[in-house]
Amino acid sequence: MGKIKFGGVEFNIQGDEPTIEELRALKQIQKTYSEKQNPAGVSDAERNPSTGYYDLPEVSSKIRFAVSAAPNLKSKIQTLEKFYSEVKQDPFDPTNFIVTDTNGKKIILYWR
Repeated sequence: MGKIKFGGVEFNIQGDEPTIEELRALKQIQKTYSEKQNPAGVSDAERNPSTGYYDLPEVSSKIRFAVSAAPNLKSKIQTLEKFYSEVKQDPFDPTNFIVTDTNGKKIILYWR
């Protein structure tokens, strides 16, 4: 029985080298863990390491103004969908939105 370090965590494996199945399982565990850490789809590279919060550019003031005129949450989301390909509420602060443009770039709308 051997050990392997994967993503900073030590795992026991059957032999001295991990099998393809073990590597696939470890990759799936890593993916699931990452998705739970970043439920809005924001990668670790897009976070400020000292604060742990998003290090994303903010939406333009034009879009912020358009969203602020929307009367309810559904309307705010629909307004953002006119400008961005993907719109998600920030799971840590549902008053904020994380949007993705057509080039895959993530942008945030902080609701102050």
